[in-house]
Amino acid sequence: MKASETSTGSILQQHDTAAAATRTADLAPPTDPTLEGDAAGALPTAVRMLLSQDLFAGSREVCIAHRGALYRLRITMQNRLILQK
Repeated sequence: MKASETSTGSILQQHDTAAAATRTADLAPPTDPTLEGDAAGALPTAVRMLLSQDLFAGSREVCIAHRGALYRLRITMQNRLILQK
C-alpha cells in the first residue's frame, strides 16, 4: 500500500466521521410555539430524530410494521413523505 493511499483512506474516514457527527449534532430540535415557560422547545427524552436519508438509505420507500399492520412510507416526486396503510 502506498503512503498516498493510506493518507487518502485516513482523510475519507475522518470525513465520514465528521459528516455523521454533523448530521446529528448540528440539528436543533423543533420548538412548539404553543408551549410557554420552561417547556418551550423541550422534547421528551424518548423522542428520537431520524434523518430521512439514513432511514431510506438510497431507496424511495420503506415498510414499517406497527402493531400487526404494515405501513409504507415513501418519498413522492415532489420530495414529500407519504405514509400509507
